[in-house]
Amino acid sequence: QSLLSFHKILEDDHPELPMNVTDACKDFLLKCFVKDPDKRPTCEKLLKHEWILSREKTEEKKVNMENNVY
Repeated sequence: QSLLSFHKILEDDHPELPMNVTDACKDFLLKCFVKDPDKRPTCEKLLKHEWILSREKTEEKKVNMENNVY
């Protein structure tokens, strides 16, 4: 079992992506799964990805609504 899992990690480009996520989320995940570190975006770039920024805005709105800040 563990050897099969290890083989899949080495051979597959990335794990299976959930079907119920947005295109922006899929793009973010695919960028994270790039195996070659020279081709993979840096953490700094990934933190500026549109999906991360959109999640931050959503969370900020939620907190503002909970605190009655508009």
